[in-house]
Amino acid sequence: MNWQGIRNPTLVQVGAFLALMVVVMMPIISPRLPSVLLGLMSGWLIWTQRTSLLASTAVRRLMGVFALLWIPMLLSIPTSFDPRYSAMVAFAVAFYTLGGLAVIHALRGDAQRLWLAKWITIAMIVWIADGMIQYLFGKDLLGYPLTVDGRLTGVFHGSLPLSGTLAILLPISAWHMLRKHPLGALAMFIGCGIVAVLVATRNALMLMVIAAGGTWLRLPRRNWLVLGVAALVIAGAISLSPSLKERLERTADIGTMTFQEYDHILSGRLTIWKTATHMIIDRPFTGVGIGMFAVAYDHYSTRPDDPFRTGGALRFGGFHAHNVYMSIAAETGWTGLLGIIVAFVLCVKWYYAAPLSRREQAWPFAFGLLIAVFPLSSEYGIYKHSIYPIVLLLLCATLAALEGKIADAKKFADESQG
Repeated sequence: MNWQGIRNPTLVQVGAFLALMVVVMMPIISPRLPSVLLGLMSGWLIWTQRTSLLASTAVRRLMGVFALLWIPMLLSIPTSFDPRYSAMVAFAVAFYTLGGLAVIHALRGDAQRLWLAKWITIAMIVWIADGMIQYLFGKDLLGYPLTVDGRLTGVFHGSLPLSGTLAILLPISAWHMLRKHPLGALAMFIGCGIVAVLVATRNALMLMVIAAGGTWLRLPRRNWLVLGVAALVIAGAISLSPSLKERLERTADIGTMTFQEYDHILSGRLTIWKTATHMIIDRPFTGVGIGMFAVAYDHYSTRPDDPFRTGGALRFGGFHAHNVYMSIAAETGWTGLLGIIVAFVLCVKWYYAAPLSRREQAWPFAFGLLIAVFPLSSEYGIYKHSIYPIVLLLLCATLAALEGKIADAKKFADESQG
């Protein structure tokens, strides 16, 4: 154990640790504190290493992506339903993104990303174990109970993002485990899949299938059967979740194909999307203002039986559009939608323009990022305190890996023990 390294950590070690804390603190408190510390660290790096930092291709690419996302946010502020709040959201996104400079600086070496992947895997194992304890005993290790309808929440007390978060991080864990412990990777797939079943959100189950499919394509043929067995185990676990069985049965029964039937199948998503469409039509260029979807919802809702309106049948409102791209279009208009599409295309271009060795290093983070912004994803809007730091971390790790250098893994591991 290198106590000297612990007592005198380098900026790289501190940055890698804070990047890990963004993930670890996401469900327990929030990723805000480590994100703020990363922002302050970035300010120090700009002050002390401005020339070398800004010469980095990864940093310049991050700034380009940030501009594509942030300029539409600024354009949405003057016509926002609440300009002051929208300005605060835009500032928060800018500060979080500033922290991305420190993440790139810390994760440029291959050893640092391997270290991060190892500890993210450990965090995921803890979350899975905690969730299974909650399912078996009614409460998890922190005393959080199952939902009223028996759905698993794990450490994400009061909400259901556990399975979606596991799906986003699963490529990182699989990449780490497949290097030396292929059976461990199989166990991770089964554990994450069973959790997705018990959380009982169809969106997370879809994301889990995408994560498994993308990993399957990278496996040697001899392991295809093993992953198939894992899929059968997870499918068999559906019987443990009446909530998921009911939702899947709803999906299979398209009924008379009326608006009400489809809306019921999609758990009210059509109602939310219809309201979002009204926002886009009314304000096509600037939207209703970044962060203003919930505030503007009642104004644009036209269905008298809309359960997401204030005072509606559901105790929660339409916090976001339940689709990443529709949410962005509703809040920042077509300019915002075009900005994120261009950013997505650029990331794909940068990935395939890199040498094969760099793509191999970037793959788990890039694939996790793809899952996070998958067009059919409906669980969150990315400009939220709870998810944006995770998406930003995946983007920065991808950019760092594409540019990165082969670091001395043994040296970093020795310095980071403890």
